[in-house]
Amino acid sequence: MTPKEKAKELVEKIMLKMPPEIIPTEFGCDIKLKGYTKNAIQCTLIAVDEVINYLEVDGFSTQINYWREVKQDLEKL
Repeated sequence: MTPKEKAKELVEKIMLKMPPEIIPTEFGCDIKLKGYTKNAIQCTLIAVDEVINYLEVDGFSTQINYWREVKQDLEKL
């Protein structure tokens, strides 16, 4: 899986776990998704940083490069 594909996959997985903001209106409810993707990307960046930190401690240099590319692709989203 390319780093770009992995970045998108992780964001999608996190978005599935995030509850949307539901706003009551006079006609029922409205679902607010503004900022939803941005929040999922920020959560994913935190997780990827943790993976990179773990790999740096254990010296897995080839895997570190892959996860750094995933992080770069996340930052482009």
